[in-house]
Amino acid sequence: MDEYEIDIPAPAKINLHLEIKDKRKDGYHNLTSIFIAVSLFDQLVIRSLKDNHRCIVSGDFELKNKDNIVVRAYNRFAEKTGIKRGVSVFIKKNIPIGAGLGGGSSDAAAMIKGLNMLFNTGLSHYEKMSLAAHLGSDVPFFLNGAAALVKGKGNIIKQLIPRTEFTILLVNSGIRISTKDAFSELDELKYENRKTLSEGFLINSYYNKEIKDWRFYNSFYPILTENKKLQDIEKAVRKTGPAFYGFSGSGSTFFCIFLNRKEAVLSLTKLKKMYSFVKLCKPLDVMPKAILKLNVSDAT
Repeated sequence: MDEYEIDIPAPAKINLHLEIKDKRKDGYHNLTSIFIAVSLFDQLVIRSLKDNHRCIVSGDFELKNKDNIVVRAYNRFAEKTGIKRGVSVFIKKNIPIGAGLGGGSSDAAAMIKGLNMLFNTGLSHYEKMSLAAHLGSDVPFFLNGAAALVKGKGNIIKQLIPRTEFTILLVNSGIRISTKDAFSELDELKYENRKTLSEGFLINSYYNKEIKDWRFYNSFYPILTENKKLQDIEKAVRKTGPAFYGFSGSGSTFFCIFLNRKEAVLSLTKLKKMYSFVKLCKPLDVMPKAILKLNVSDAT
């Protein structure tokens, strides 16, 4: 019997805008955000195992199999579909961990898509979205298009037509920020005192404003920039002269948007001398697709 494997890229995201609202009874927070997927990818290879009910994750990064979101995605998927066969998952990790770029969430979404293809279980989009919503607030976005206005706890998604005329520079110094800790600090601030922008304003700005005139912001910014190292990164980022820059997710990655790629490359050269992770990327116009391949090593 032929054995197959799934190769699937899992893209990073940035939050052009991230407004954290009130805390819900289920422990999540309501939010309003503009997500865009970018051309920085983890790469997953998923293979079926003869063993039942096992998900073995390996890769070139520190692993905690028990709490790994990819393992949790497998467990949820198996519970929903009734599949009994286990899987092995190799992850080539290119998206920094704890950086606000959604790497773990994207891996989990890729796992849902990959398992659905590998086992031909035929889950509907709604069913996959339901699984994703139980795994984390960023996961549902990665099952949709490459740009979206995201609301609720991350499960209400309004597709946007991606703008792709710019180049993005990502800058991270290696600082890991706990999402849980960032939310805890934010919860100490009164929601009524936080800045807010309307959905109409956000969509109109994204489509119609020049990038230099964007007024997007991140609710975590006042808290996270109390960190001296992040303050220094922001100063260095601002000096490069981007059309717009911001802070993605709950940190700790800054993104810079350049209309001129040559300027972005010059900034890359300067900042690479200062920080451990500096990458050029582009906004995606579509999400990458999974590829089903014959696993030659197991085929007879």
